[in-house]
Amino acid sequence: MPVDPDTQKLLDQIAAAGAPPIFDGTDVAASRAAYRTAALAAAAGLEGLQVEDRLLEASGRSVPIRVYSTGSGKPGTVVFFHGGGWVVGDLDTHDRFCSRIARDTGRVVVSVDYRLAPEHPFPAAYDDCWAALSTIAADLDSYGGGKLATAGDSAGANLAAAVAQQARDEGVELAAALLLYPVTDLQGDYLSRTQNATGYRLTRSDIDAFEEAYAADEDRADPRMSPLYGDPVGLCPTIVAVAGYDPLRDEGTAYAEVLQKAGVDVTLRAYPTLIHGFFGMAGISKACDSAAAELTTDLATYL
Repeated sequence: MPVDPDTQKLLDQIAAAGAPPIFDGTDVAASRAAYRTAALAAAAGLEGLQVEDRLLEASGRSVPIRVYSTGSGKPGTVVFFHGGGWVVGDLDTHDRFCSRIARDTGRVVVSVDYRLAPEHPFPAAYDDCWAALSTIAADLDSYGGGKLATAGDSAGANLAAAVAQQARDEGVELAAALLLYPVTDLQGDYLSRTQNATGYRLTRSDIDAFEEAYAADEDRADPRMSPLYGDPVGLCPTIVAVAGYDPLRDEGTAYAEVLQKAGVDVTLRAYPTLIHGFFGMAGISKACDSAAAELTTDLATYL
């Protein structure tokens, strides 16, 4: 199947503009600025939501968070971790992601602004995300109450998957984890990383640079970094979304298969015509919008 036509138009525009790599491992500040500019230009957050920035005191440090509420009164809380290769991205770049999840599910969404590499390599991001999730879990009534879920996209989905494993080990009950095109294995190699190495915005070179900045000299098979190597038994229900033209497609699929074999309640959603980042492209593509709606509906069923 060819790339979704609306998405292909975007790719053609990016190519015509001669856009630089998302991250080549050199100028971190410039990469963050470019990523932020592109993200904010793509779409604003949805209107009609109550949005509040807070500081969460967790494990001895202040972690910035943003809380989204529709005021629906439906109980339930989703803790979201943004993507950006552990290097770029922030609360603003993923505002529309969290707005969409809050609007579609009617639940409170808490977005976590974890520390970024290379200034703060592994396990800083993981530590912040676990500290935030566990602190929120202990005080759910200050957020959306009800059941607790986690979600993330790309590197954020990597963090959500890893934190879900820790939650199981620590007795923190999660209703579900929504993993949007996750990084699950920083050690392995996959056909999709070769097939989709260039031409679909996120490139294999970007991924290599992101992983080098985040992993540094640490063991890449550490389940906190590569959740594919963690124990899958007893994990919460998990929704995994993969895109056909994404370098990360195969490792996301592999993670879903590992969970399924372990008896975990898994929903694998494969979108063969879409690219990495499609959840944030709903404003430019009907296919992306339909995929986002399906995934938020999946999440809502567990909440």
